[in-house]
Amino acid sequence: MHVKPAPGAARFAPNTSPRPYRADIDGLRAIAVIGVILFHFGFWPPGGYTGVDLFFVISGFLIASILDTETTRGTFSMVSFYERRARRILPAFLLVLIVSALASTTLLPNDLKSIGLGFINAATFTSNIYFSTLANDYFAAGGLAVQPTLHTWSLALEAQFYIVFPWLWLAGLRHPGWRRTGFVILAGLSFAASLWGVAHRPESTFYLLPTRLWEFLAGSALVLIPAMSRLGPVVRAAQAWLGLGLIAAGFLLLSPATPFPGAAALPSCLGAALLIAAGNGPHQPSVNRRLGAAPLAFVGRLSYALYLWHWPVLMLAGYGRTTPLPFAERLGLIALTVLLSLLSWWLVERPIIARRWLAGRRSLLAACLAGVIGAAALGLVLNLVGQDKLTLTRLPAPVLTLANGQFDTVKGECRPSDMHADVCRWGRPGVEPTVAVWGNSFARMWVPALGLAADPHRVAGISLLLSRCPPLLGVSVPDSPGCAAFNKEALAFIEAHPALKTVLIGGNWTSFTHDLPALGDTIAALTQRGRRVVVILPSPAALYDVPRSLALAALHHEPPPPLQSEAAARAALAGTTAILSDLHKTQTFETIDPFTALCDGATCAVAREGHALYADQDHVTRFGSTLFPSLFDPLFAP
Repeated sequence: MHVKPAPGAARFAPNTSPRPYRADIDGLRAIAVIGVILFHFGFWPPGGYTGVDLFFVISGFLIASILDTETTRGTFSMVSFYERRARRILPAFLLVLIVSALASTTLLPNDLKSIGLGFINAATFTSNIYFSTLANDYFAAGGLAVQPTLHTWSLALEAQFYIVFPWLWLAGLRHPGWRRTGFVILAGLSFAASLWGVAHRPESTFYLLPTRLWEFLAGSALVLIPAMSRLGPVVRAAQAWLGLGLIAAGFLLLSPATPFPGAAALPSCLGAALLIAAGNGPHQPSVNRRLGAAPLAFVGRLSYALYLWHWPVLMLAGYGRTTPLPFAERLGLIALTVLLSLLSWWLVERPIIARRWLAGRRSLLAACLAGVIGAAALGLVLNLVGQDKLTLTRLPAPVLTLANGQFDTVKGECRPSDMHADVCRWGRPGVEPTVAVWGNSFARMWVPALGLAADPHRVAGISLLLSRCPPLLGVSVPDSPGCAAFNKEALAFIEAHPALKTVLIGGNWTSFTHDLPALGDTIAALTQRGRRVVVILPSPAALYDVPRSLALAALHHEPPPPLQSEAAARAALAGTTAILSDLHKTQTFETIDPFTALCDGATCAVAREGHALYADQDHVTRFGSTLFPSLFDPLFAP
């Protein structure tokens, strides 16, 4: 798509020839990337993360400058525009993704599910949306810290800006005045959304384009409103110093605890815009000339590669560490980042941008498409490993054995209509079931032990199980649609099968403290129907994700986390235990206490024989369950 010169365009746009190289903008890039890297590596300054916002303003200015110059001269081509963006961005980006994905095969399987999705979304420039979703998910937010692609959220934002902005520009090409007004309104709406979002939707506000667009438009405004760059030398010098001061204020006065972006991003963005505007014209202020000095300008030209490499280097080196990386090691990792950046800049970025490699448009498209598919495919492999659908054996066997505790769980739902399924029967084959276990995953995890305990007694049993659905009659659970109906059906099934003389009920009672009195209704309903009721008491919960924590300790040759004392574990359940004790005063039921199997009076075990006893913090693994069949012997005693 080529664009002819717009009528009267020269009146509104000062750029009737290509813009000269601005070394001071590369210097500003250098400040931005140095701030980000020092912040991420745990050095000073506390607000170094605002360097990303400087990049957004620079991108807004440069893209608007390209569009302004080329549409004014009638040389703009949408295909050529995106080809140049692809040459600049994709080759180095895809190289880093592929190398990082290959390096990630040494990570634990239980982290690779979300990491794999991170690579897939990074390859398609949607990682900001994916990470926003993770950040808003209470149970998944912790996974952000182990994402080698976390830094690509800002690159995804830039790519989305490149997709949207040129079309908006062209839409207003014949009416520059309207275009300026439209972009000012759009920037105002975006800033207002950012102010609102910081208070009400902070995670989405941080990652998504609608609440970040104003930062790009702050740079574009310098082109849309040329008068901003047509000031006298004294004013421009003052504006350059003010801009530098505002950037420094963002670096020094903000911290990770500052609500961001919103108003907190304004000084950095305004400072960058002032500095860029001050440097327009033949006689730059001293601040801009110093920014354009050769060392800073070179770091600025290297800034894209530095940004790409620094995060995966830091994350992979610090993966799973329980203490901060030592000072010397962090310096070494920065040196490695610089080395990798120089190599990729020299061997990939420069030759492809200069068309020494992949000179043709088709060859560039083919190479980039292959890179995107390759990076996404590696992400899919990592995701499948994280779902236990593929196995990578690059981890030491003891580490992998511990890590695989994540997958060592009892699976399968057992509704009354599923009683023909093998997964829903346990104990002696060919014997009519006389025991039912009713509950959710906290009952299901004990089925292997129940089967082992029942067989010597020539007893069989059945399972009535629904995930996230405790056996509390009349209680609705938002995370388990149909829970109330399932419990009603389970009770009806037990009533319809008189041979089921004993009912074992279990659930995550601590998660339903407010609803736990309803357990009395369940017990009463069963005893009224002549059933013997046995309640599985809460198990001791670990203080950490057991498979991951033990595997990481083994991976780094560190001692495992300390065991929790039995006294502390029981104290943590005191509120739930008190409610169950009160139920004993009004209802008739027996109890089975998992503490007697998992604890020894002093501490509570989390592993045995090199295997995790828990699949997370509180679900017992299949391996762990099979160790304790004697726990359920009282259930089958004559």
